[in-house]
Amino acid sequence: MAENKYIHSETRRVRRQLMDIVDQLLYQGGTREQYMPGFTKKFPYYAICSKMDKGFRMEAPWHWHRSVELFYMEKGSVEYFTPGGKFVIAEGCCGFLGASVLHRTALPEACHHNLALLHLFEPFFLSGGAGSLIDQKYVSPFLDAAGQGVLILRPDVKGEAEVVELLRRSFELQASSYGYEFHLRAALSEIWLRFLEICPPKAPEKLGQTDDGAIKNILSYIYDHYSEKIDITDLAKAGHCSERECYRSFQEYLHMTPVQYIRSWRLERAAELLASGEDTVADIALACGFGSSSRFGKMFREAFSVTPLAYRLKLREEHSK
Repeated sequence: MAENKYIHSETRRVRRQLMDIVDQLLYQGGTREQYMPGFTKKFPYYAICSKMDKGFRMEAPWHWHRSVELFYMEKGSVEYFTPGGKFVIAEGCCGFLGASVLHRTALPEACHHNLALLHLFEPFFLSGGAGSLIDQKYVSPFLDAAGQGVLILRPDVKGEAEVVELLRRSFELQASSYGYEFHLRAALSEIWLRFLEICPPKAPEKLGQTDDGAIKNILSYIYDHYSEKIDITDLAKAGHCSERECYRSFQEYLHMTPVQYIRSWRLERAAELLASGEDTVADIALACGFGSSSRFGKMFREAFSVTPLAYRLKLREEHSK
């Protein structure tokens, strides 16, 4: 396993009534693929409690993971951005995101904080393996049909409320109890089947696999070189594509320009350094490729609505509680 360099979100453990959920987002070194501690081939499952607050953590940058996501919005709402568009999931709703789909999540403008509970697991956790009867009949067709979007179920829609409640209750399973793994897989299988009944497979609408690979390679390049000067030639080379195709991939998949993405990632990394270390604002500005502390301070205030030093102070106050 490559070294895991970066932590997005809080590293404290969040105690729920019957189980612990880690609230953190890690990336595998050299990629933008999410790393999940404890996620192994023997037990390809991970749970996350994701929390966002105004002026603290307002988004999770573009990333992907081989697992699927089944999630429940316990408090507030969230915006999911994928190559398939923008999806808003309100409090009390649940959603499904397919495997290896590029996505970004953000706190809506009108929402001050949110809390989401997520199951992340590889499809073979339910199917038993690629090519099995369960995989061919229930898993792969649904994944193909889900495509690049987010499937949303709402508690006020007839036929969906029961599934939302099943998902909510699945987070109450106690990891320390005997038979936990069996009960968890049974619960997720039931939820999967109910999703399949409500959202039956249709002809999938897929975006080009070549472009998907290119944009992931480009993001990995930015991940490793954000502190340096980056131009479109560097990105095109990393993605093994032309400059024109590079621009098109950013617009089609991320709905932003390369410059906008690089700026957002540098700000995200700067926020991590403010939270985790004692480096000065000037040192962080240089380390994250901003060039000057004044330019960094202006961009940081625009993104987080506070100065870098105020952000650091607020984090320390949060962690001291």
